[in-house]
Amino acid sequence: MEKQKKEQAAEPASKMKRTLNKMGYMFKDLTEYCEDFIDFSKKSHGPVLEIGAAYGFVSLKVANSGTKIWVNDLDPRHLESIKKEASDYQNSFISTIPGHFPKKLDFPKESFTAIFSSNVFHFLEKEDVEQGIKKMFDWLKPGGKVFITAGSPYAYLWKEFIPIFEKKIRNGERWPGYTDDFSIFKNNARLKELPAFFHFFSPEILASSFKECGFIPEKSGYSPRKDWPEDFQLDGRETAGLIAYKP
Repeated sequence: MEKQKKEQAAEPASKMKRTLNKMGYMFKDLTEYCEDFIDFSKKSHGPVLEIGAAYGFVSLKVANSGTKIWVNDLDPRHLESIKKEASDYQNSFISTIPGHFPKKLDFPKESFTAIFSSNVFHFLEKEDVEQGIKKMFDWLKPGGKVFITAGSPYAYLWKEFIPIFEKKIRNGERWPGYTDDFSIFKNNARLKELPAFFHFFSPEILASSFKECGFIPEKSGYSPRKDWPEDFQLDGRETAGLIAYKP
């Protein structure tokens, strides 16, 4: 009964929205890392960058505060919807740029005071993670910060991967969260809405990866997602988060 209940859990329509390109969902609940990015953006006066913004829930909040923000997404249709939804005031602070991060996205060095990336890193191939972090480091001004959230395996729909993930960590594997073997997932009715692989993270993996590329981690941890559908939830560790700064 529990499995059936979770698989058929109603999606909170006001809190999540499917992306147009099968790259998961945009969620409208704010983790502490989202809120910290919004607050820091206001104080740093920008410009700032959001990578993989989908429909721009966070970017619109930043623009509404009068901070210049560059908004990126892989799908130009998402960016078009952001510009349509934004008020004239918000649009005056928004610049959009489509392209795959990190392969097709570039900016001059020291362009931004903050970079935000929510639910993007778990869609990156292993070789793209380090390249992406290095690009973020180059794009930030000294003292600038990154605000990252990424999926962890500690969710009901991914729970079969948890022992595999933890074993790979014990074995010292470089990217223990990467898997393209979706045959192991017996409780996941959402695979058709996702790409052919997933790359899970823990706060420790995020922190060590960014530290290796020159960042100084400031805050990391898990965030519970109580507003997500039941099949996304497990024990409060659904999302891994990191804040780190460029010295």
